[in-house]
Amino acid sequence: HMPARHRSMRAVLSQSWHYLAPDERQVFRRLAVFEGGFRLAAATAVAGAPLPVLAALAGKSMLHLAPDGRYRTHDLLRQFAAEQLAALPAELAGCRARHAAYFMDFLAERKGELTGPGQMAARREIGDEIDNIRAAWSYLAGQGQLPTQNALRALFRFLWMCGRYQEGAYMAAQALEGVDPAR
Repeated sequence: HMPARHRSMRAVLSQSWHYLAPDERQVFRRLAVFEGGFRLAAATAVAGAPLPVLAALAGKSMLHLAPDGRYRTHDLLRQFAAEQLAALPAELAGCRARHAAYFMDFLAERKGELTGPGQMAARREIGDEIDNIRAAWSYLAGQGQLPTQNALRALFRFLWMCGRYQEGAYMAAQALEGVDPAR
């Protein structure tokens, strides 16, 4: 049995959902794979989100575009969108796979910068996306896959530079747990 305030919140979320156009619904549910916000390039690559649809979602208060260029959504809206996405297992699997690939490529692209003059900018960019990187990492581990060497090196260099040794140890164990040693 659900408390009355939860039922009324669900009704509000459901009503907001029904006011969205079909393409807005599709993009919004796909955006639920992001943790801690996202940038336009990530939304386009992972959710197939064109800028006009993101603008429409922001106009309908489903997304917020922060001054730093990151889109964010309220946790309750994100949870509701995640439920909608979970009801479509093939779409969910595709989104999670694209999300993982995008953020592992994102890491790999910054590997060289972490040791050069662009080090601070690369650290800041990775730090901004760490929630998405963790989610991508967890997804890959659950699939029994390891990221590319460049992504691995970039992530562990970043964690080492930030003194986040425990997190690195946890993520390494998480990745190795799902890997079949016979492969």
